[in-house]
Amino acid sequence: TQPGMQAALMQGLTLKETTLSQLMGSQDYEKARIAFQQITGMDLQLFNQYKPFMSLNLLALYAIPCADKIQPETRLFQIAREQNIPVAGLETLADQLAAIDTQPIESQLKTLSASLQNYDSVKLVMRQLLRVYQLNNSDSLYQFMQQNNNDDHFEKELIEKRNRRWIPVMEGAIRNKPTFFVVGAGHLGGDSGLIALLRKMGYTLKPLND
Repeated sequence: TQPGMQAALMQGLTLKETTLSQLMGSQDYEKARIAFQQITGMDLQLFNQYKPFMSLNLLALYAIPCADKIQPETRLFQIAREQNIPVAGLETLADQLAAIDTQPIESQLKTLSASLQNYDSVKLVMRQLLRVYQLNNSDSLYQFMQQNNNDDHFEKELIEKRNRRWIPVMEGAIRNKPTFFVVGAGHLGGDSGLIALLRKMGYTLKPLND
């Protein structure tokens, strides 16, 4: 909703005084470039100035077996705008970038290389993730993420810590007026999930039936 947000995002994901090719080395970068081209149809050179996180997100998107990829939050935002419903964020763009930056560039590079080398495994895990997601059970999804998570950083920095920071923001909104919250499903389950945290504070939460 903020002017210039896209430009600020791109700036925040830009590498400082180096490039992806320099970090990977010419030989490894060329291998990665070939694999990336085969998977996405795009040249990795387009993302050479950006942190590996950006290329990784694109690989995850291409692992989804769906021709028409529409982000639910984008559609929900459009609906809110059409009905003149005010929209706010649980965190700022700076908060999101800071969470991403807690994962060292070296770790991002390692994950990118592993994903390119074993992309069939990435697609398999994504298909399994989608099946679990369609069960509509946040605890089942959380357990799947736990079983397939090889990075404790992801769990603590991108899920747990952000959940706890969001709770006061959610409370403030709830006390002000009825509010509809949109979060990634991975933020819901487990002892540190938003559902458990809100229940511990005394709130009653009930699932909505289809």
